[in-house]
Amino acid sequence: MVAYVNVALLIGIIGSILLVIVSLIAMFDENVSLMVTSNVSSINDIANANFSLKYVKTTGLLNFIPRNVVEWLFLPRYQDFDVYLNLISLLITWQLYRVFKEINIDSPFYEGILKRITLIYRLIFFGFVFSIVRHAYLVFVIRDVSAGAYNLSATSFLSSSGYFSFGTWVIVYLFTHVYKNGVLLQQERELTI
Repeated sequence: MVAYVNVALLIGIIGSILLVIVSLIAMFDENVSLMVTSNVSSINDIANANFSLKYVKTTGLLNFIPRNVVEWLFLPRYQDFDVYLNLISLLITWQLYRVFKEINIDSPFYEGILKRITLIYRLIFFGFVFSIVRHAYLVFVIRDVSAGAYNLSATSFLSSSGYFSFGTWVIVYLFTHVYKNGVLLQQERELTI
């Protein structure tokens, strides 16, 4: 079972490495493309016999050239080619691979794995905070570039955050503390024998 998980994680590592490489190459594209939604409702509401849609807003890709170094480094070029979150994903996948490589079924609780799991939950938290800060910056940049005509699409943030969410972080954080208690219990058991 562990061998199958290791193979799956190796495939994930290879995929993450490829995404990081493509993301680095995409950083040198001049244009930034972000999914935006207009602030103004379209003139025509959509009505049908089965439904009616009011306050329809147009969505689309806003293409612009970064105006400074911060925008060039900080803004994703395309939705899935985000070098920073892909790099964090690669680090998390690598740590998971090492956890499953080092785990011993007879005595699964020990310090080395605890350190790796702790690093995983810290990386997820960092990715979560990074996603929120960059989302706020993206909202500012889009309003500035479009003179207030467009907002960042909500689907853009939701699809780019991936597993860097608060819920994921809480689950991994709780698992880490349960594992830490397992390490302490196993150390006590080894001392009493």
